Amino acid sequence: MTALFELGSLLARWLGATAALLQLAPQPRVTPPRAAYYAACLVAAERSTGVSWARLAAVIQHESQWRPTLVSGTSDYGLGQHHCPSFFCRRRPRAVLTRAILFEPCANIQLTAVELARKRQACRRKHCGNYVKLYNPGNPTYAAQIARWEAKFKRAARSPRPLRVALSDVPGAAP
Repeated sequence: MTALFELGSLLARWLGATAALLQLAPQPRVTPPRAAYYAACLVAAERSTGVSWARLAAVIQHESQWRPTLVSGTSDYGLGQHHCPSFFCRRRPRAVLTRAILFEPCANIQLTAVELARKRQACRRKHCGNYVKLYNPGNPTYAAQIARWEAKFKRAARSPRPLRVALSDVPGAAP
């Protein structure tokens, strides 16, 4: 019975995340199938790290606007804009393979969650307050910007409207 309850909870979070992405992520970059895939990755990362899918979505929205192959001028890669060299890149000796991993959306989402979880642990030890600000310490308003996006994703996840929109985009689906 517990497994059934947990499955229902995962499904509800996935549906909410998918609906929120369909409303808030830039279109047509994030199609309904891609939104469902990203949502599954977000919920899996939440489950493994304890960082909420809405917070992860907010960071990704802010960092890359859901462009999985984005490379910044300062060598930040993928959805979560992970800087190389970073704790992740230093542990992988092959630059080409590392970049390929950073361009894979689910791997990048998981890495974003792991990095935020590490920041949360560091913040607990140092009593620094909001750990999200450590993800981009050069931006004094970063945590506030992420909090605004996170709230938008949470609100969108509770709205029944996006599922009708998503179904209307699927060929052959009833309006």
